[in-house]
Amino acid sequence: MVRMTIACARCRKLKIKCVHSGESPCRNCAKKGPAEVDVCTLSEPLLKQRVLRRTSEGGINKTPRRDTPRQHIRDVLSSSVEEPNQGHSVVASSDRDGVFSGVDVNTVLFVLTRFHQKFPELRFLHLPSITRNLRQIWTQDRDRGPSHGSQEKLRLLCAAVMALCSSTDGLDRYADYVRDFVAVSLFATPDLLTVQTLLILAMYEWGMGQGYRAWMYVGSASRMMQSLLVLWKPSSTSSIEQEERNRTFWGCFVMDRMVFCGQPQPWVLSMYASNVKWPAGEQDYVFGPSTPTATTDDSPGGSDIDHYYGLLVRGFDIWARVLQFVVNGGRRQPGLCRPENHPWVTGSPWRLPYEELQLWRAHMDPRLRYPETAVAGHAALGNGNAEQFAYVNLIYYISILFLGREYIPFLPTSEATPTGPVDPPLLPLKPPSTWWANRAAELFDASVRIVTLLRELADAGAPLDSPFAGFCSFSAATMNLYILHFPNMNLGRSTDIPAVVADNLRYLETFQAVRPMGRGWWVTIQHCQALYVSASQNRSLFAGRTRADFEALEYSIHDMRGQPPKEGASLSPSTTSLLPSFHARFGQGRGLDTDASNESTVNQLTETTHTQPETAVHHDPPSQIWPLWGEQQTLPFALEGLPLDYNLDMMEIYHS
Repeated sequence: MVRMTIACARCRKLKIKCVHSGESPCRNCAKKGPAEVDVCTLSEPLLKQRVLRRTSEGGINKTPRRDTPRQHIRDVLSSSVEEPNQGHSVVASSDRDGVFSGVDVNTVLFVLTRFHQKFPELRFLHLPSITRNLRQIWTQDRDRGPSHGSQEKLRLLCAAVMALCSSTDGLDRYADYVRDFVAVSLFATPDLLTVQTLLILAMYEWGMGQGYRAWMYVGSASRMMQSLLVLWKPSSTSSIEQEERNRTFWGCFVMDRMVFCGQPQPWVLSMYASNVKWPAGEQDYVFGPSTPTATTDDSPGGSDIDHYYGLLVRGFDIWARVLQFVVNGGRRQPGLCRPENHPWVTGSPWRLPYEELQLWRAHMDPRLRYPETAVAGHAALGNGNAEQFAYVNLIYYISILFLGREYIPFLPTSEATPTGPVDPPLLPLKPPSTWWANRAAELFDASVRIVTLLRELADAGAPLDSPFAGFCSFSAATMNLYILHFPNMNLGRSTDIPAVVADNLRYLETFQAVRPMGRGWWVTIQHCQALYVSASQNRSLFAGRTRADFEALEYSIHDMRGQPPKEGASLSPSTTSLLPSFHARFGQGRGLDTDASNESTVNQLTETTHTQPETAVHHDPPSQIWPLWGEQQTLPFALEGLPLDYNLDMMEIYHS
């Protein structure tokens, strides 16, 4: 049978696989020495040449073959289909040298360490092994020919990390490089490096606001991981390699739950996958296990900072189910107003995740619980301990915030106190006497703790880079602004809220300048601020409004993708006039006045309300204040309501 791939004359004559990167010499000729190298010329099979010649003679122009990344992908794919057991070079050496041109290996190792510390949800890299292998391939003599596939895949992983974590310019070139070549491995034999690269690339796309891309990359990584679980032979691998596989699975698990955003599509991976163990401790991962690790049928082995990754996985599963409950309707789901489903009743849909969350929290070592333990202590230990400590606490507080926010009025009156829902569906039975007051204290304490935790991280020089931290800060801002304008909803207990709001907004401004997905949250916060100011100062304008009138804003408040409601004609004149004041103080591209006091900073947010006319838009129907989400975005939808394009540039709309 004639081979339909690019090959040299010598390999074709000997009927052996011609392994190359798209350029001569091929690997076989390179091994034979200079004589064969000089005559090695890659060409298409004679049969294919004849077909092309006849096509050209028939009047169809033959496009010349271009040496592009996608052409290399086609070459490698065709080679892997013929003989999948033989190694091949994934990336042409010229492309590899171009993306890393002028980059020292120590720079790459520094960025890998930064990724290891700043993204605790993806703690699967074994840095000692990567450091050893990377130094070896970085110093190899490239004149000997292209590297084998595993080396090139390691370079591809490094490029993905550079795109995600490097502080230098030109990060898009790393991302483009990875996107172009990662497709090669999707149809070849699955391997762990490719799964890890896909997860890192997904995190990059997530932070860039490319939600659909991130979702697809996570899906590809998860499916490949499932294949590896079937093909894996534990007897042929070391304990460290087995732990790396387990941690990579849990990285897929966490990302699977992060990018679904509460949407109706099912999760790909189950927590109870066969042949997967809970993550071992950090020291056991570095040096090898000292004791057997627990399977998923047992509880996670440790509860201290050394075993934080197992705690993070368990906590993220709880958080994802909390988000799913809220986004899918929360208390407004059918039957949730029945007495047996009231939130204070044991076994109710709200109480189950709440109790599971509290048990997870109680299982932690006291030194892992904030604010009982301060960030500074963990920061003093280095090695990303502060970031790990912060992440598990953020999971707890964001879950408490979402559960508590579900049963408070979306827009209360200035005199309102915690009494539960005020719009349908209402709860027919009365709760225990202090139930709502306790839930309010818990909710607004959580929103403050998120802000102080992130501030202490920054003060300790250990800020998180993960988009999850930005989402926690954004969610906290919705509640901190809420209680700033409606203090009675926490019975006047939030006395330091002006300073908290200033810190909260300062963090979000910095975040949205680094991660584009934060720009949408920034716009949503402006809408929240405008609404709360107007409603607290001019209640008659919003008399009779219920949560149903604010579905657009509520949707964007819950949205981890950073999609704000559309600003413009849909806003009433009284609220629209407040936005320029907010943007002038905190808008994109403007730095905060750090010399001003926190209280004066927040006062500037609200000073314009005293000049607003009280009867500006009494006759506007509810839909003119906040239209339904479907009226704002005319996006195509795939199966089960998943939008095909998450990436409307709402900041452009705002500035227009």
